[in-house]
Amino acid sequence: MTKEDIIAMHEGRYTYINDGNEEMVDKLAKAIYGSLIGDFKTLEFEFIIEQLSHLGHCPNLLNDDNGHWAISSNGIQNVVAGDKPEDVENHFFTEAEEWKDTPREALWHYLLKK
Repeated sequence: MTKEDIIAMHEGRYTYINDGNEEMVDKLAKAIYGSLIGDFKTLEFEFIIEQLSHLGHCPNLLNDDNGHWAISSNGIQNVVAGDKPEDVENHFFTEAEEWKDTPREALWHYLLKK
C-alpha cells in the first residue's frame, strides 16, 4: 500500500469518527496499522510515527547515551493543554529488549509488540 493510500484511510477514519461509526473506525485503524507493518521498508520513519499518533499511540524516540534507541509509549507525563508548546516532564518505562541499534529497528520492534 502506498503512503497516499494510508493517508486516504486516515482521512476516511476521521469521517467515521465524526459520524460515530465505531465499527468502521476500528476496521480502518487495523488496516492502517497492518499497512504500516506491511510496507515498513518503503515508508518513511516520520510518516509511521505520525500515523501511529493518529491511531492514539504516543510513540517517543529515546536514546540511552550508549548507542541504543527505543520507541516507547509506556510512561507518564504531565498533561499539555492548548495549542502552544509547554514544558513537559516525561518518565518512560523501557525494557531491555526494547533497546535497538537504530531508531528504525526500535520502531519495527515497537510495531510488532503492540
